[in-house]
Amino acid sequence: MSWVRPNCVVIPCLLLCTAIAKGQSNIPVRGHVYLPRTSGATVLSTYLDAESHRIVAVGDFLESQAIARRIHVESDRVAMENAVLWVETYFKRKELNRQYRRAANPPYLDKQQHRDEQYQRRIFEMPQEVTSGDPSDEINWLLDHLVSDPASYQFIYFDSGASAKEIDLALKPEDIKHVVLREAVGAQGGGRTFRAAAPSVLKDDWPPIFEGPEFAAEKNEFQRVRAQAQAEIAKGELSFATWTEMKRATERLESRFDRVFSKTSLGPNSGTERLVNRQMGQKFFAAQAAGSLRALTANNLEAYGTSYKFDGNSVVQLLRHCAQNSLEFASPESGDEASYRKLFEHLRQMYLHFNPDQTTSG
Repeated sequence: MSWVRPNCVVIPCLLLCTAIAKGQSNIPVRGHVYLPRTSGATVLSTYLDAESHRIVAVGDFLESQAIARRIHVESDRVAMENAVLWVETYFKRKELNRQYRRAANPPYLDKQQHRDEQYQRRIFEMPQEVTSGDPSDEINWLLDHLVSDPASYQFIYFDSGASAKEIDLALKPEDIKHVVLREAVGAQGGGRTFRAAAPSVLKDDWPPIFEGPEFAAEKNEFQRVRAQAQAEIAKGELSFATWTEMKRATERLESRFDRVFSKTSLGPNSGTERLVNRQMGQKFFAAQAAGSLRALTANNLEAYGTSYKFDGNSVVQLLRHCAQNSLEFASPESGDEASYRKLFEHLRQMYLHFNPDQTTSG
């Protein structure tokens, strides 16, 4: 007797597999077909029971296979999205890191712009803060802008009429004696300071802290070597041997100075005066080192004093002198403060004359 395989169980399985293969948004939780046991009554019923269980198992396998393919497709899609997201995250992290480092350590031009804005704020909104301390940095800022601005440049270098006299300020010899200049950064032996009225390659004036008897021996030796160096400079050339001897005399004097004003002696009860004296001595030695090196390397020492000496009698001429010789204003020494305040206030008013839209203090 022939027997035909029933298809009543296969059709629902195929419909379920087709629905899953069409790509539903969410993978449903599927159930399983459990057939009652019908074997054992007759041979045919046993055969039918086994065949029905086989068909159910095949349908369950096909359904599991379809769901597995769906899961693999979803996992591949998520993997590709994660790969793209990883790349985007990588570059976003680099950009955030770059922005953070830029904010913590801005480029040179941004620093210069910020510094320029701070100078403008101090000069034009809080001038009393400038005049209460050392105004040399603010004066140099005004110097740079006045000699580079087109309007003021024309006035400083070419205009000498009646209008110029109204803006310019006459300088008395007493005022010029209190002006301390220095070579701009980058000049040979750069940073050496000198008086505008009497420039000298070697610094002649002694700070008052070296008047004590504890410096007598080293000071006398230093003065002897310096006098010999100045004699050679007057002839137009400083020998290397004299320069070396002067360098050693400076080192011996500095060593003695360090022993007298050592850090251990500057305890909590030493007072501000000893700290100021130590700073004054350090500036003196720095000026001596820069001056001796300049004297050794300069091509024309005779022209040194004449080129740096200021012979004018007005603020505009002083600005022109600084611009032509790459000079700038050094910090004022004791007794120079009043002349520096006067110079700062006039340069400030001169800048406002050529830049009337500049913000000023009320």
